[in-house]
Amino acid sequence: MKVEIIRFAACALFTMFVTGTCWRVRRRFAAGGRWVRLSAGLCAELGFRDVSRYRKHETVMRLCRAGFIDMVQPSPGVWLLDIDSWFRHLKACAENPEMWEDGSEDRDTYLRLNALGGWKRSSKVR
Repeated sequence: MKVEIIRFAACALFTMFVTGTCWRVRRRFAAGGRWVRLSAGLCAELGFRDVSRYRKHETVMRLCRAGFIDMVQPSPGVWLLDIDSWFRHLKACAENPEMWEDGSEDRDTYLRLNALGGWKRSSKVR
């Protein structure tokens, strides 16, 4: 039997828009990442303390759908967050303070892939 070391795992996340159309978001995960279960307690530790439970989870899920962090759903009702991807995201935010400004490419991507519509009002010329 040949033993192979897996360096990356692939997963696809499907997002359904209000119109009923689906969009596939391709994901690439480092094998052996540090995975933690998404819960209200974890969301509070990540900094989402003063919002409702739904909004805590939804914000993290939106970041995943837009490709900023890595998550996987191993079973119904269970979502695991790659905590290393979370810290990479925080570092990217710290290195680019304009990341979430109106018209920025990252903000437009976040809004477009989450079907939030704000990307249509972007001040950036396409």
